[in-house]
Amino acid sequence: MPSPALEFALVRILRILIDDQDPRRPVGAGFLVTPQHIITCAHVVNDALGRNKYAAEPPADEIFLDFPLLNNRPLLRAKILHWFSVQENSSVAEIEDVAVLQLLPDIP
Repeated sequence: MPSPALEFALVRILRILIDDQDPRRPVGAGFLVTPQHIITCAHVVNDALGRNKYAAEPPADEIFLDFPLLNNRPLLRAKILHWFSVQENSSVAEIEDVAVLQLLPDIP
């Protein structure tokens, strides 16, 4: 049985599909690191938005997500706060493939 901390920390990043029985298609995971901030991979965000997984420019669109271990899983939205894309020629000291998301204020 998951601990209560994990239930509130594990986030599912979703791709919203219009013509599907279940419009929430999970594309990746993230973790709540503060009450308003989530860490995930930049390529997961790109996938959620239907972009090339390795697109370098930060997207302007909102990200949809939920907390899959909670009973009531309302659809939440987040914006991109910090963006570190995947690098073709990266070095050990570089930060890459990280996205910091901020939950938007319509949290139930």
